[in-house]
Amino acid sequence: MRKRMTEMAPQIPFDAVIASSLENVYYLSETLILTQRLIPDRLALVLWPSGGPVTFIVCSIEESLARLESWIGDIRGYAEFTQSPIAVLADVLRERGLAGGRLGIETRHLTAAYYEELRRLLPQARLEPGDAFLERVRMVKSADEVQRLEEAATVTDRAIWDTFTSAAPGVTELVISAGLQQRLLVKGAESVAFCVLGSGDRTRMAHPLPGSRVLKIGDILRTDFGGSFRGYYSDLARTAVVGHATPHQRDVYARLWAVHSAVIEEVRPGLLACDVYELCRDQFTRARLEFNMPHVGHGLGIGLHESPLLAPHVEEPLVPGMTLAIEPMHFEPTGERYHVEDLIEVTTDGCRILSRAGKWERLLETDMKALGR
Repeated sequence: MRKRMTEMAPQIPFDAVIASSLENVYYLSETLILTQRLIPDRLALVLWPSGGPVTFIVCSIEESLARLESWIGDIRGYAEFTQSPIAVLADVLRERGLAGGRLGIETRHLTAAYYEELRRLLPQARLEPGDAFLERVRMVKSADEVQRLEEAATVTDRAIWDTFTSAAPGVTELVISAGLQQRLLVKGAESVAFCVLGSGDRTRMAHPLPGSRVLKIGDILRTDFGGSFRGYYSDLARTAVVGHATPHQRDVYARLWAVHSAVIEEVRPGLLACDVYELCRDQFTRARLEFNMPHVGHGLGIGLHESPLLAPHVEEPLVPGMTLAIEPMHFEPTGERYHVEDLIEVTTDGCRILSRAGKWERLLETDMKALGR
């Protein structure tokens, strides 16, 4: 992670870039501070000048963790409630002769209060959006990052497959959700990031939380599920049917899977993100499926939705090392939603699927007896 930022440091379009989000602070410092997410006011900051040493600013309660895990030598602690992290940042910038410099900040993360404080403390500084630059740094993954993401995706896919194959009519969505989460945690996730799960007519919602609905024979069962593995996300969507599927259900799924496979087959370096979107839309037309998606996938890594977004307005060329979640979905007129999602790595000559532990090529018909009624 540090290596890529070091390689791109000559391209920093500022005198210094300042990371404040959990994702970018972790990426640059190699220290995962969970309280950044749980207690947003407890800022951690990485100051990365275009030249000179990097500084890591953390709350003193997290300083021992930072000194243990981070490669950064200049670590500055601040006392919560008595010292402002922005004031410490301003002091460091003055030390470096950057008080009047051009500073790239995370405008989509830093709160208005902290932004105004920095402007007040350094009135000569030019504060500009640094989000796009940091996105470009993280967009291409190292071999170690790809390995982490592949392990996370494989574990997640296995958890879904094992849970869905044993799902039976007569149990609730909450039971299925518990099975998914338990399997994910046992296999190495430090936490469950999200568990979207619905059955029957509840699949029509984009992000239903599992509820007390009882599974019935013939129900579509759908999940969009992921965990956190050493700070990296997994994110997969799978669709099955409870018990025996109808010919129509098998046909719809087969056509959606054909779309999914055709899109993945075409991914290669040089293709634009918007090209992937258009390709997916064309495949929907060929498969005689209605298309109404604002995007068909996204980058995945420390962040759940990273660049590039596979959307019609994004003209970012794909390059080796990008990891993309490809996720077409289809809505039936009856309200059922079919959704599949895989993680792929863009390689030098195409792409590689990172997320196949189950056999999803055909619509999975779950076990009607395993869990009983």
